[in-house]
Amino acid sequence: MRKFTLILSLLVAFVTTAIAQTLPATGKAFKVENDRGALAINNDGTALIGTPNVAIADVAQKNFAFVQHEGKVYLYSVWASKFVNKDCSLTNSQPVDAITVENVADGKFFFKYDNTHNVNLGGSGQIAVNDWGILDAGNQFTLVENGDFNPEAALAILSNSCTITYNFVYNGKTVATQVTKINKGANYPAFTSLPWGVEATVPTGTADADETVEVVCTVDT
Repeated sequence: MRKFTLILSLLVAFVTTAIAQTLPATGKAFKVENDRGALAINNDGTALIGTPNVAIADVAQKNFAFVQHEGKVYLYSVWASKFVNKDCSLTNSQPVDAITVENVADGKFFFKYDNTHNVNLGGSGQIAVNDWGILDAGNQFTLVENGDFNPEAALAILSNSCTITYNFVYNGKTVATQVTKINKGANYPAFTSLPWGVEATVPTGTADADETVEVVCTVDT
């Protein structure tokens, strides 16, 4: 029994070590690259791109940081001073999409926003945030440290937020829930989606703190 317990303990320790995550340092900037190219921001400062598929004017457009806030991680363009969302757009206001950082072999990283938004570079270095989650040359990235990074401005964007939870109620029962972060003082957010035939009105006014709002729904007959 003692032998079995010891073996089990060793297995648990091994598994724990194998899946342990090491997040990039918040106070550092990195180039995010692989054998196909590197992540960058376009010359207009509006979107995430891949090089060498798209030419950039300044190598600083390749500088990124991984900002940690309230247990989540966000991809931040140091050059543009904006966060990168899962549709490859940039933003300096809420909502901001969190990114998951997964360690893979040989000091490489795999990045995803969710199961259908994995960060990939195509064969020519073009960006492709898609549902391809199998590890290959396009989605295993190396982080090359490229100077210090002060996260103060980025953290201010993330801190200036409140969470609005909509509970959609029909016939006295909650049938759906939507959770959205907005900037403090912003108008209540629009509904992301409602089932076909269901109608509801977005609350009026602004929000300055986390809030749960009951939204009464009707059905168009």
